[in-house]
Amino acid sequence: MSATEQLPADQFVEQFRTELIPFHSKIHWFSVVPMGADDLASNIEEPLGSLPPRLVEMLPRLNLFLVPFLRGRSKQVDLVVFEAPEPAERSETFQMVGPDDASVLLAVQEITGNEIHYNLFSAIASLAWEVATADIRTAWAKELKDELRREVHGEVDEASWQKKNELLAKQSPPIRESKLFRDYARVSFIDTLTLFLHGLCCDIDVEPSPRQAPSSEIRRRLELLRKFYPLADGFFLFPEELNKTRGIRESWRRGAAGDSGKSQPANGASMATRPKAAEPKGVADESPKSPDA
Repeated sequence: MSATEQLPADQFVEQFRTELIPFHSKIHWFSVVPMGADDLASNIEEPLGSLPPRLVEMLPRLNLFLVPFLRGRSKQVDLVVFEAPEPAERSETFQMVGPDDASVLLAVQEITGNEIHYNLFSAIASLAWEVATADIRTAWAKELKDELRREVHGEVDEASWQKKNELLAKQSPPIRESKLFRDYARVSFIDTLTLFLHGLCCDIDVEPSPRQAPSSEIRRRLELLRKFYPLADGFFLFPEELNKTRGIRESWRRGAAGDSGKSQPANGASMATRPKAAEPKGVADESPKSPDA
């Protein structure tokens, strides 16, 4: 594909499907943008390696394509382009779901590592809602109805905040099952799961704003998502869990240095390691979590 060529996203997927590289059996990737080791680690290994195993199991086969830019077109598929479109025409991701797999095109030029991760996890969260079991959807709706009964203010992100305000303005009581409620449930799940996945991959800060839900309420949701999607070994949801495990490791190391007869603690001392990258590259704006820190 030449630097001046523009290719519709669906044609791009078909043309480069044979170039896909397996990350593992369920996830494959290809980048038309040259990547060194740092880019490979930041854009592929760290985010995909942090996904909870049950979530990966539930997803269709996922094909991830990294492209320079995407130009949106109102009633047609996005175009893959090499020159930056006008801001109003830029698209961040494009998804195609087929009978056997799902393809996500992710624009990666002229945006931060944090934005790349957010867009990737948001796309995965959207797919996760589509394949969520009835039990997951029912439990999520129950959590939202409880929040609405208690008149909890705010949401996790802008899209869910807008859907919540629309629900509250147009429906009474808001907990009644309706298209408005189902739309709100879907968007709130995607926004919250995006935060959940982003937090597993990297140390992130949730910026306070007038629309932000209280941290205790966000924590309840994240705990619920952890029940749906248990974490892989060596990954942690909240900072204090990582700090506690670090303390156990340091305590064991100090003990081991002075007493070779002491055994390693059974709980919390085993840490997952990230796959190693192949060659050197660019930097993300967030701090990747190192389970073996």
